[in-house]
This record gives sequence, C-alpha cells and structure tokens, in this order.
Amino acid sequence: MCNKLGLTGRYLLAFILMLVIPFMSINLITNKVYSNLLLKASSEKTLQSMEQISRSIEEELMRLITAEVIITDETNHDLIDMVTDWHRTTDSFSKLSLGRAIDSKLSYLFNYRNDIETVIFFFKEQGNYYYRNALSIDEKVIREMSWYQECANDSGQVKVIGNLRSITGNPSDLSIDGTTDKYVLAIAISPKISRYRGDIEVVYLALRLNLFDKIFSGLKYSPSGEFLIIDATGNIIVSESSELLGKKAKNCLFLNDDFTTSPTSYLTEIDGVKKFIATYPVSKTNWNIVKIIDYQILTADVERVSRFSLLIYTLIIFLFSAFSVLFFTDLINPINNLIKKMKKVENGEFDVYVGKKGNGEIQRLSNSFNEMVRKIERLIAERDLKEKLRNKAELEALQYQINPHFIFNTLNSIRLMAMVSKVESIKNVSEAFMRILSATLGGEGSVVTVETEIQTVKNYVYLMKVRYGDKFSVEYEIDNQIKHLKMTKMLLQPIIENAIFHGVSELERKGKILIKGYLLDGNLVFKVSDNGKGMTQTQIKTLFEQEFQDKKGFTKIGIANVNKRIKLNHGENYGITIDSQLGEYTTVEILLPAINQSGGENSISSIDC
Repeated sequence: MCNKLGLTGRYLLAFILMLVIPFMSINLITNKVYSNLLLKASSEKTLQSMEQISRSIEEELMRLITAEVIITDETNHDLIDMVTDWHRTTDSFSKLSLGRAIDSKLSYLFNYRNDIETVIFFFKEQGNYYYRNALSIDEKVIREMSWYQECANDSGQVKVIGNLRSITGNPSDLSIDGTTDKYVLAIAISPKISRYRGDIEVVYLALRLNLFDKIFSGLKYSPSGEFLIIDATGNIIVSESSELLGKKAKNCLFLNDDFTTSPTSYLTEIDGVKKFIATYPVSKTNWNIVKIIDYQILTADVERVSRFSLLIYTLIIFLFSAFSVLFFTDLINPINNLIKKMKKVENGEFDVYVGKKGNGEIQRLSNSFNEMVRKIERLIAERDLKEKLRNKAELEALQYQINPHFIFNTLNSIRLMAMVSKVESIKNVSEAFMRILSATLGGEGSVVTVETEIQTVKNYVYLMKVRYGDKFSVEYEIDNQIKHLKMTKMLLQPIIENAIFHGVSELERKGKILIKGYLLDGNLVFKVSDNGKGMTQTQIKTLFEQEFQDKKGFTKIGIANVNKRIKLNHGENYGITIDSQLGEYTTVEILLPAINQSGGENSISSIDC
C-alpha cells in the first residue's frame, strides 16, 4: 500500500505513525492515569470532608441529646415538676405563671441555640405542653406514629427520629390541610422518673435544618455535588432537594440501602449518567452521609485538557499537511518529469533532455541524467561501430575457410570409394572423422547429453589410435546415472587431446588414460587421468593462460578456453582443476552442474560459446 502512495502521502503517513499516533496514545494514557489519580484524590478529600461532617453531626446530636437528658434527668427535676404542675392545675392564673416559668427555664437551657423549632411535653393520656411552636396536626395522629410508640415503650432511651416533616408551625406556614413543607431534625425521650411517670410520657425536641447548613458551610473542601444523609431504614433525611426528603434512596437514586459501616467510594450510573458516589457512616445514629458528584464535573479539567490537546494535534496535522503539499510540489514535479524522461529512455528513445528546473539536488540529478543519456548514446554508437567491424572481419575470414559441406561431401566420397574397394580401415576412419565434424559443426545447439559427449570422445580416440597405434590405451568409468544429463559440448575432447599430445604420446612405455564420470554432492564430475610425463606448477599456470593450442591439435582449443566457457556458462563455482606430478601423472578434474533432460534446478536453455 505504501508503494502506491506518493512521496507526500508517505511522508504524511510516516509523520502520523511515528509522531501523531504515539503522542495521542501517550496523551490518552496520561489523561486516563490523571483521571484515576484525580478520582483517587477527590475520593480521599471527599471522605475527609464527610468525616468532618460526621463528627460535627455527632457532636451536635450529642449536645441535643445532652440537653434532652438534662430536661428529663431525675437529678434535675425542677422543669419536670413545673410541667407536671402545669398539667395538674386547673387554675388559669397558675397555668399562666407556670407556663412563663417553664418557658423561661427552657430559654435558659437553649440560650446558645437559635435553631430550636419546638419542645413538646406529651402527657400520658392526652394533652401536651409546647415551647415556641404548637402542634399543627392532630395529637392522636402523632401518638400513633412509630417513633412515638417506640419511644414510649422504651423509657430513659433517647431516640433520634431524624429528618421529618414538621408537626408544628405558625399559621402562616400551614397549608389548607394543616400540613407544612418544613422539615426538622427531631429527637424524643420517655422520662425515666417514677414519681412523674403517670403524667409525662414523651418529650419531643425538634431543630430546624439550618443545623446542617452550618455544618456543610464549614467544610474546607467539597467538590460540587449533592450531600445526602440517609437514616438506618434507607430514607433520605437531609437533602438540598426537598423532593427527595423522606423517600427511599434506593428508589429515587438507585442507591443500595445496605451501606457498609466503613467509608467507601465507587462509580455508578444514575439515569444513564456516570456518577461518583462516596459514603461515610455516622456511628452514633446508624446514618450514612452520601456525596453524589457528576463524573463529568469531577473530570472536567482533564476533559478540557484532552480536548485542547486534540485540537492542537489536529492543527499540527493540518499545518504540516499544508507545508508538505507546498514543499513537495516543487520537489515532486521535477521528479515526475524526470521519471517520464526515464520511461522514454527505457523504450529506446535517447533524444530526451531534462530542462533546468528545480534547485540544488534536483538540478544536479537532472544534469547527471542528461550526462548519462549522452554517454549511453556514445556507447551505443561505439558498440554498433565495433559490431560492424567485427562482422566485416568475420566475413573476410569466412572467405578463406573451407566450406564444411565440401569437407562432408569429400569424406563421404572417400568412404564410398573405401566401401567399393572393401578397405574397412579407410571407411571406419572416414566415418569417425565425419561424426566428430558433425558433433563440432552441427547446428543442433551447444548442449548435448553426457552420452553423446562420451561418444564424440570415443570417435576422437579412435582417430588418435589410427595415428599412434597401441602407444596408449583409454578406459571409461562412466556412471549410468549421468548419461542422460546435459552438458556443454566439446568440453572433454580438448582435455583428452592435451592428455595424448602432452602426456602419453612421447612416452617410451605404454600410456594409460582413465576417464571417469559420476555425481558428487549434486554436481557432475569428470576426471581425466594419465600416466604421462606430468607437469610443473609453472607449466600448469601457463596452460591456464593459453586459450589455444599449437597447430597440431584438432580443434586448437586450449584448457584455458574450456575453463573460461564453463565459468561463463555456469559461474565461478565451476571449472577445471589440475593435479600433476612431473614424470608421474596428470589428473584433470572438471566440475559441472547436474542438468537433467527436462531442465532441472540448475538447467540452462541455451549455451553459446
């Protein structure tokens, strides 16, 4: 795919892959880590704030409980005595005087507080005495409430009722049905004083909610969100939203009501919105303080940084793209023009010229291309001239050569005359010579089978035996597995010729020549050994430098020429090696690739040397 892209596209792709994507990945990972750290820090600070709230609530409740206990304490029975006397007396003047005394006493006890909503003393059978605000609903309804029944049946124990709709109020606060929308924090106790047991059943104390406003306003740290206080039954008793008061937290906020007794925080979804929830228990009341924070608000800074980073990356990509287009336009246009000129040169058109456009490296590249084209034109002209001169020389040389067909016709006439005269030796010599000429000058190509090449060698040896008689003998050890393999023709004949002329022909003893052919490690190997006069290393070196032999040979092709043909056709790994000992022997080894009839792995289609 990258090869199909232009230089600009590949440059942009490399920029995006090597810089933009890694930086964006690092940014995402950093934002994720930072979000987690921020969440952890917010969780710790929120829980610290909630711990502060919990302690403040416990302290306030302890003050209220202490005040409630003081009111009903048996050792401090003056107030109880006055309330009891007020209940028992029937004289209106006495009631008025006692009422003032009771109010004065209560005002003294709560002179440090301005959030007292009411104090009500409920008598056993019926009736009540109130301080500050009277009942706004029927007393019978209150006496049937669960908190009242529990408190009446457990004397001496302070019951924290929690946040509930106020049962008292001024006429201006009441609705048509006599209820109020004002919520208070209430506690109650049944006095444990035996001699007054028959008159006072429950003392009820209610505080206005500004108690919690004072507590919440004193926080040093509190991320934006909503504080709730949930009682032991799962009801919301404190909330900034009046619609949630008195409702089950599980139903309206999808919060679990099985709160733990230890601080905790977690992420959840409420109405499809991700929220951060932190809870903290108030141990003395079995309440739980709950802080609900919108996760997006909590991570708003991270999101802003992430969006800003994305904007910066986008701007960088845009600017870099614009720069790349402008920069590479001046670079690519001359290169494209140069490519078009190169295509023409590939098609053989050399009358091309690249104009002087572009600067620096492009201009030098264009100049080098123009110079290269001119040199190619000169080389082609020189090659054509040399080819014409060579063809002319070959034509002149052919005029002095004997026509091979004339040689064939003449030898054929001699062979026929020998047959008529019944001279078999002349006939055999003529046929052997004609077969050698056929192998040498034949037009079926320069590649033959090993079997054909061995047959040519045998014909040549036959002619040499006619000349030298029994002066030497030749043995053949050719593996049958190699007879069908292909090889360049006329490779063995010059080696055998060299063994005869320079090896065994001048011996006083009978010469022996051994020709071996076999496969070794997937290669074709021939070894020609003789027991002739041998050679020195200097003679061997000279032999490899002479491409042609003296005039007395058949082909005048030297060992150097054979070695050169092998290497040109098959590579430097193949060729001829000579091992010789002066006066003892000479062994010539020929290493060739194994080429089968169908053209195997190392096969060649045509060899012309």
